[in-house]
Formats: sequence, C-alpha cells, structure tokens
Amino acid sequence: MAETERISAEAVLEPVASLPVPAEVPPDAAGLAVFSVGLGLLGMVAWLLPIIGIPMTATGLVLGWRALGTPRRALAIAGMSLCVVFLVLAVMNGGANVYVSVTGRQLVDPRVLRALLRK
Repeated sequence: MAETERISAEAVLEPVASLPVPAEVPPDAAGLAVFSVGLGLLGMVAWLLPIIGIPMTATGLVLGWRALGTPRRALAIAGMSLCVVFLVLAVMNGGANVYVSVTGRQLVDPRVLRALLRK
C-alpha cells in the first residue's frame, strides 16, 4: 500500500479573497424610513401631476431602500410600498397624458361621460 500524505485543514482552506464588509448604518439613517413614508403619503396626491409625483415617489423608494438596514425596517417597508403604488399610478397617468397629447384622442368618449353624469 502506498503511503498517503496527510493534508492539514489550513492547507486546504486557504482564503481566496475577503468579501467586503457592509458599512455600519449611521444612527441618523433611521430617519430615512420616516421620510420614505412621508413621501409615500404625499404621493397620494402628487401622482395626479406626474412631473411632481414620479420624482417624489422615486426618491421615497430610494430612501426606503436605504433604510432597510435600520431598526425602523417595518416603517421603511411601509414607505416603499406606498411609493411603489403611487409611482406606478404616476407613470400610468403620465403615459395616458402623453397618449392624449400625441394622438389628440380622448381616452373616454365624452358622450359616455355625459350619460354617466346624467344618472
């Protein structure tokens, strides 16, 4: 039988590269979650004007994302949820506005609107 060499664990488990360690979240970053919720709540009205609603809710989404590592994680998730909903509404509203501007057609027939308003 041939002699086998014993390989030590240190020889097998050589470190390849060290992974970057995430930076500590500064304590004042917990306020980002509050700002995210605030911008999400303002987005409830701002989505009606896409030029205001899209940047506002996108900013709230980014702030909520950055606040996920803080103790106010649940608040950050709530803010992100609000911002996503109203960002989608603002983009849809903006798209409808562009469609109406480009084609010159209305999305809803005015006769249908008049019939609905009479009832």
